[in-house]
Amino acid sequence: MKLLTKFVDFILYTNIWIGLGAFLLYQQSLYFFGAAFAPTPLAFLVGCSTVWLYSLHRAVGIRKIKSIQSGSRFYKIHRLRIPIYLIGILSLLASFYFLLQIDFRFVVALSFPGLVSILYVLPVFSKNRRLRDLGIVKIFLVALTWSWLTVLIPWHETGEVFGWSVVLALVDRFCFIFAITLPFDIRDLKIDALTSVKTIPSILGVKASQRLSYFLLLISSLFLFFQYLSGLLSLGYLFACLCFYFICQAIIYFIQNKEEDYYYTGLLDGTMILMPVFVYVFCFVFA
Repeated sequence: MKLLTKFVDFILYTNIWIGLGAFLLYQQSLYFFGAAFAPTPLAFLVGCSTVWLYSLHRAVGIRKIKSIQSGSRFYKIHRLRIPIYLIGILSLLASFYFLLQIDFRFVVALSFPGLVSILYVLPVFSKNRRLRDLGIVKIFLVALTWSWLTVLIPWHETGEVFGWSVVLALVDRFCFIFAITLPFDIRDLKIDALTSVKTIPSILGVKASQRLSYFLLLISSLFLFFQYLSGLLSLGYLFACLCFYFICQAIIYFIQNKEEDYYYTGLLDGTMILMPVFVYVFCFVFA
């Protein structure tokens, strides 16, 4: 059991898990816009960049923690700091490699989310603050950046004409990322209170924030229905996403009783892996 726990901690806290989520969400969008469910240099670039950016985020964040409780996620991150640094560096090198494989127009398209991501993790603002420390705005930046990287960039790669399919997919992904990010702000209520960071849960409360997540997933579902009725996606794709959003609502419902970080870093972050898997299974295996 100890060996399994160490393996899970390694996958989660060295950011391989979240990087895989970014990679698969990118693949799902490629499929949505008519491309094959196959890896591309841009997909690898997005996945690797996510790993090293989150590694940098952990490296900066852990330095801000004055007291680390044994067994907490900060303790695990501190214990795994050397692997986190090494995998972060390897991912950075891999990102440079894949960056050289893509056209310059994609470099330009990646500049905005790249800049936001860097400012999110580096304390370059007054009082040693990051974008992450600027309260409510951070969750909008997270949702926008993830939507940009996993919807707009794959759309750009496929060369599809810009239209309602892109807009609807972008709003759908924004609502989904926003919905699964809110529980992390619920988890961090105590820490954010100590650092005077205002978030949606600290203003609305836990239950209201959960209801907001449900509402956002409902909005995503309605947009999916509209896309299906417009002939923009298949029945299998629609059914996969609706089943998945139902599971997400159940996960979010139970967070108020959960303190174990595996529920957040493992299960909630894992929804970004689970949704592309659902789409693949329903669209290919059961087609």
